[in-house]
Amino acid sequence: MKYLTYTILLFQSIINFSFGDTPKYDWPHEVSDLDPDPRIVFGKLNNGFRYVFMPNNHPPKHFAIRLYVNAGSLMEEEEERGLAHFLEHMAFKGIRGYPEDKMIQTLQDLGVPFGSHNNAHTGLYETVYELNFMDNSPENLDHGLKIMAGIADGMLLEEDLIKKEIGVILAEKRDRDNAQSRCGIDYQKFAFNGLRINDRSPIGLESVIKSANPVLLRNFYKKWYRPERMVIVIAGDLDGNEVKSHIKDYFSNFSDLSKASVEPNLGIIKYKQGLRSRVYRDKELPKTEIELYSLKAYEQKIVNKKTKKEGIYRQIAHQIFYERMQRLAEHQNSSFTSASVSTTLNFEMFTQSRISMMCKPEQVIEALTTAENQLRKLFEYGFTNEEFNRMKRAVLYEYKSDKDRDETHETSLIIQALLDTVINKNIFTTYLSDYERTKEFLENEANKEECLKIFKDSWDMENLSIYLSSNSDIKYTEAQLSEAY
Repeated sequence: MKYLTYTILLFQSIINFSFGDTPKYDWPHEVSDLDPDPRIVFGKLNNGFRYVFMPNNHPPKHFAIRLYVNAGSLMEEEEERGLAHFLEHMAFKGIRGYPEDKMIQTLQDLGVPFGSHNNAHTGLYETVYELNFMDNSPENLDHGLKIMAGIADGMLLEEDLIKKEIGVILAEKRDRDNAQSRCGIDYQKFAFNGLRINDRSPIGLESVIKSANPVLLRNFYKKWYRPERMVIVIAGDLDGNEVKSHIKDYFSNFSDLSKASVEPNLGIIKYKQGLRSRVYRDKELPKTEIELYSLKAYEQKIVNKKTKKEGIYRQIAHQIFYERMQRLAEHQNSSFTSASVSTTLNFEMFTQSRISMMCKPEQVIEALTTAENQLRKLFEYGFTNEEFNRMKRAVLYEYKSDKDRDETHETSLIIQALLDTVINKNIFTTYLSDYERTKEFLENEANKEECLKIFKDSWDMENLSIYLSSNSDIKYTEAQLSEAY
């Protein structure tokens, strides 16, 4: 269940690093009753730099490297908005030992897929660099780790190359200015009003991008690219001792004696606001969509056996509700054409439970009413025995399928799952233990009453929000939406 199975089942758990006290552990399994896969090698250098490696020979000779940096656009001050993303671009414009021309030529010679957007991404709270190799020669491993070490603390940040990159980034910014992006920004400001994320889109401000220079970029680089904020993640057909030796060679001397940067204040979000509505119109949007959601404060938890059981309960509940909604959508006179349901955990601050529906502009109220009625019906009457037992079997089947494919999962999937353990502070357990633990739970402990309780607890029916986005000149006002509900 490590490879986005929850997304398929329309239950996602998105857990981002909180910006507060540093955890009192290096890896989540150190304080959990869950054991990680014994094939995984975890380590930490004296400077705080961490690494995780898992051997895998599918396909043979392939291996992958990811450098995770806990530094994204949320760390930017107002005059730095866009610098985290700009640094990502500059990482492949010259580093220690690899000036621009040599960097590109080396990657091409090694057969590493390379191109814009293929080798890195910048988010709100992280920047991740990627290299994928199809030959596990010692030379390739050496180049891969040497390049990542250069990105970590050896970017050249040459002025002439910075100036050239300004136009590239501005073009990317223009490309991102589309209807979906504009709608996403409006939704975010409505849903998460009061949080820093509303003013920290990774692409940044045009004024900051245009004024980028070596001093500005180097200041941000030195402030946030610190060894204790980094993890190197490696998977593939490699020898563990060789991997550890190279990591120590290239990253042990990476240190920063300056005072650690102060984590940014994420802001405060209001949970108790009663019923709220928002209407967003943009003729370039592809469809009309209405969403009903609620936010609830979240109490930080360590991933353990108990939270895994809760996750399975949510998975079952969301899939049952989704299937009920989809059956309604298939009716000839249905007010909506499709629906999704999810609960997400954001910034370890709050959960957001939501129902989203695609509908015709003239049937918005009918769709909204259907969602509310179905939600309240589930709250009152719960799940049928047939629904609950069928979904238990479906969940167990997926865990069994993962277990049966344990020896054939490809490195491209393994590396993403390992990266998830770093970003989401998750624990990469064995597929066998996942299956056995889930089987025991579903067959001997799981019950539909507790499943319903967990589903209900994720909603705050006294403080709901409605968000309507449409490409038509929709007639409803925000007041009318609230009144209709």
